[in-house]
Amino acid sequence: MKILLPILFLIAGGAAYVILANSGTKPRMRPPVRELPTIRAATIESGDLRMSIRSQGTIRPRTESTLVPQVSGVITWVSNSWASGGFFAENEILLKIDPSDYELALAKTEASVAQAGLRLAREEQEARVARREWESLLKTDPTMEREPSPLLLRDPQVAEARAALNAAKAGLEKARLDISRTEIRAAFSGRIRDTFADVGQFVNQGTRTATVYAVDFAEVRLPINDTDLGFVNLPLAYRNDTDPETQPMPEVLLYARFGGEEQEPWKGRIVRTEGAIDPQSRMIHAVAQIPDPYGRSGQRPPLAVGLFVKAEIRGKTFGNVAVVPRKAVREDGRVLLVEKVPGDGAAEGGKQGFRLVSRKTRVLRRRAAEAIIDLEASDLAEGDRICTSVIEVFAEGMSVALDTTGETE
Repeated sequence: MKILLPILFLIAGGAAYVILANSGTKPRMRPPVRELPTIRAATIESGDLRMSIRSQGTIRPRTESTLVPQVSGVITWVSNSWASGGFFAENEILLKIDPSDYELALAKTEASVAQAGLRLAREEQEARVARREWESLLKTDPTMEREPSPLLLRDPQVAEARAALNAAKAGLEKARLDISRTEIRAAFSGRIRDTFADVGQFVNQGTRTATVYAVDFAEVRLPINDTDLGFVNLPLAYRNDTDPETQPMPEVLLYARFGGEEQEPWKGRIVRTEGAIDPQSRMIHAVAQIPDPYGRSGQRPPLAVGLFVKAEIRGKTFGNVAVVPRKAVREDGRVLLVEKVPGDGAAEGGKQGFRLVSRKTRVLRRRAAEAIIDLEASDLAEGDRICTSVIEVFAEGMSVALDTTGETE
């Protein structure tokens, strides 16, 4: 039994294996399924597009100057606006200097004018008497010289007296001018940046008393990259330009944050370009002017000097262009056009029947997430579909499946 039992177990197991192996169904062989890459596509739409370029800068005054007295003396009065940030009107008196010394000088020059006038009158009278005497002697003595000497007629004395009178009158005008200069007036409507003198202080001629700037216009210096110059008409200066008013003056919108909030944009215009290209950045600088920067406009704050702003310069309008996702345009300017495969392409659930072909384009401009294509100079037309998915390995005419679900890649 010890020998037969193992042998019987082996025979029974082999018989069971044969029965089980012959009773199962054999799997059917299927052909391998070819998986196509699934892509997303965008349809080309053409239209007109107005370009704009962006820049940034700091607000500065159009006109800024330093107030200096033309006479010396003690400051006896200052305007209520005589402080940093004070506004003043054109021809407003901002500061007065003690005029006492200059009023005394005026009185002395008035006396000098009177004396010089008296001397001239006396010399003219003596000259007339000398001429009458010479004419009477000429009648009694025909042998006399027909032309009298200038000294005889006192012409030099009269000329000297007249010159002395003119010099005295000039001194009088200078004295009056000095008195008028004791009142320092504003040459324009503006604002005070800083003051350096006050009441009771003695100031010399030419001493700096304040720095002021005009408030009729504000300016901002905007650097523009060379690659952006083709999209905007700048007022380029030419020598002997007979009509500078014909230069283009593109509109500018200025954006700034004030009090932590984005403010309503200020409108201005590019009025000129600077005379040199920056040798370090290789940029050209355009200057924009904004009228009445301190005028009240709703709740918007004034466009203060020193405020940092971002600028949008309105540029040229281009026709027949298309705006596409930037990722759809390769570095060499080509795009992948989605074409239908001729014939029946509805196999495998309708995902087949498309292929990718490369097309050359002229890219006008690349922005953060967009690229602008000139359709006139490209191998594309309105209504074409281009691939917007990232294709790492591309072969011309490769088959793809088009994703129509609209889901994010």
